[in-house]
Amino acid sequence: MAVRIRPSGQDAGSPANGRCTKTILRRTTGERIPIPREVRDEFIAIQLAARELC
Repeated sequence: MAVRIRPSGQDAGSPANGRCTKTILRRTTGERIPIPREVRDEFIAIQLAARELC
């Protein structure tokens, strides 16, 4: 997941970029669980909607 945080206000500085990896682990075994397609699609929808806020 990539993010860009833009400060607001008159004395706003430069935007900050960030990146992270999301992993879902089964608590009992530590096994990685694939992120369902519906959840991935929702993350993408949120990202695209956030572009409209700029």
